[in-house]
Amino acid sequence: MTPEQALLYALLAAASVTDLSRRQIPNILTVGGMLAGLLVNGWMAGLQGLSHAVLGCAGSVMLLWLAYAIGGIGAGDVKLFGAIGAIAGLPFSLYSFACSAVVAGGIGCVLLVSRGAMRTRFVWPLMAYWLHLRLDARSNRMRPRFGAVSPFSNPLRFPFMLAVVPGVIMAQGLLKPEF
Repeated sequence: MTPEQALLYALLAAASVTDLSRRQIPNILTVGGMLAGLLVNGWMAGLQGLSHAVLGCAGSVMLLWLAYAIGGIGAGDVKLFGAIGAIAGLPFSLYSFACSAVVAGGIGCVLLVSRGAMRTRFVWPLMAYWLHLRLDARSNRMRPRFGAVSPFSNPLRFPFMLAVVPGVIMAQGLLKPEF
């Protein structure tokens, strides 16, 4: 096991514990992970390793800020992926996020079905929204009335670390020669 891998696993373990218990990832972990990734890569590969870590950290934070801006993930998750990028590089961080998103989609589907929420959170609101549009179309108004139920309100939420850990493992399997 390389020092980068050991650092990554330690960061994921600590972030998992805090995210599952308190539903937040503290800045001491994320910023500390970023700094540790910069130091380890700078120490192991010199200036080239340091630039690789800076690109991984900055690129991950900038790209994942979009997911944060639309409400898909929390700020702690953005900073965590910045730390993953500083430790393992930008390609690994982005592969990890993509794999984590796939796992999160699966978890969301399981939660919808297991909680019996498919009807109440998706089917019924979608039908009500469609019905409001149809009723408004008959009265020559093509936009929903105020108070129309949006099918995308009140999403099911869960700690994203439940998807990040399997996503990182999947990404490591995909990029094994490189990390």
